[in-house]
Amino acid sequence: MREALEVLVNSVQVTRVEKRIKAPLKFAYDWCTDYREDDHEITGSIRRKVILEKTAKKAVYIYLWDDETGKQQMSANIVSLKPPSSWHLDSFGKEQTYTGDYKLIRINKDETRLVIVSVDVFYAVDETQPGNKNLKKSESR
Repeated sequence: MREALEVLVNSVQVTRVEKRIKAPLKFAYDWCTDYREDDHEITGSIRRKVILEKTAKKAVYIYLWDDETGKQQMSANIVSLKPPSSWHLDSFGKEQTYTGDYKLIRINKDETRLVIVSVDVFYAVDETQPGNKNLKKSESR
């Protein structure tokens, strides 16, 4: 028998963002998909990236950070690269999942438009459910 972890979905947010980039499409794609462990230095993020795998078709990494209480948090991230102009990101964390589709569109030889469509799902474990009180992971019996 398998016990399932019950969660409460607090909210779902769908976002569409467009940004004009003053760079040719190939340069923009290479820069946007050049996943590096020192990216937080460029973005100012508190999350530290640890690259687990990086190939021409895929990037797998984890983010590590401390939350407001000082407890370490983590998310696992899988990027499917689709050269020359798109990629897809799936991110899984303790209280959030994120799915993003990224598309670059050539405006002219020196400009590119980035279009991002994303879905964020925020959730929490429902500790009021009897099976969740001491459940650390799904167990097979």
